Amino acid sequence: MNSFETYDGAKYRKRFYDAVKLYRNSDYEGALAVFREIITAAEQEDVYRNKYRSYEGLTRVCLGEKHAVELCREVAAEDLKDVEVQYNLALAEYKLNNRRRAVLAVQRGLSIDARNPELRRLRILMGSRRQPVIRLLDRDHGINKWLGKLTYSKPGKPGRS
Repeated sequence: MNSFETYDGAKYRKRFYDAVKLYRNSDYEGALAVFREIITAAEQEDVYRNKYRSYEGLTRVCLGEKHAVELCREVAAEDLKDVEVQYNLALAEYKLNNRRRAVLAVQRGLSIDARNPELRRLRILMGSRRQPVIRLLDRDHGINKWLGKLTYSKPGKPGRS
């Protein structure tokens, strides 16, 4: 964009929705190209800039760039009010098997919007930990670990349901 052109946020928001469609259809390369185009053109003051950047990070994670989660983390730390940014971080962490960080991002997102359907689905998908067998002891205590292994049911194992 040269100095005589003006920034048209509405135009880039439409391009953003097109990029999200590409992302949701697993066309990560196409989506990434559009996200980068939007981010390059977006002005620093654009209220959606962090959202654009979080999608770039998530898309790069989907393309196998493990270090791209750092971009998601950076954006989420800057924008603690956007539930979609927190969701993108949670999903990126989940895709990289960073369960603890994913859970924290889901919790942050749900603290912004407790009824967000995507975050609620992701929380269900991630599952939850069982309570320790002896709640008075720490979860990592040897007795709790041993009893937990004894009581954990695995389908198809004889003697267990």
